[in-house]
Amino acid sequence: MRMAQLFLLIKNERSSYGALINDPDVPRRARWLIGVALTYLLNPFDIIPDFVPIIGLLDDVIIVGALLLLARALIPADVRIRQSRLRSSHVITNSVGDNK
Repeated sequence: MRMAQLFLLIKNERSSYGALINDPDVPRRARWLIGVALTYLLNPFDIIPDFVPIIGLLDDVIIVGALLLLARALIPADVRIRQSRLRSSHVITNSVGDNK
């Protein structure tokens, strides 16, 4: 995966989680879990410091992944489908505009 693709993926994921947090149909508990996951990811203080080889980054992946999976389980299927369709149409619109 090239760096440009990675940055695009991160940008899309960030905007999709932002859309979920701002969607009034998403349960408050799910929005809270997404917020905690993103805060933990950006927080410089970890349970296991990142400079510890392998385990330092692994705790971030496990904790953030678990929080996001829990949040996803709390979001109704129709809301997830609607958000997915909105993201797809947004990505298609942006990619068509990029081919100049």
